[in-house]
Amino acid sequence: MARSAWRWAWRGRCWSASSARCLATGLFFGYYPARKDSQLHPIEALRQQ
Repeated sequence: MARSAWRWAWRGRCWSASSARCLATGLFFGYYPARKDSQLHPIEALRQQ
């Protein structure tokens, strides 16, 4: 039985979409807290922990 090219295209598309979503989530949840904390005064940041 011959494999169709559509099956491989679908896998590549799903892989790309899931990788992009994971990258966006990681960047948001990594960058947002780091950016927010970098705006604080160091002594105040230690008090809030």
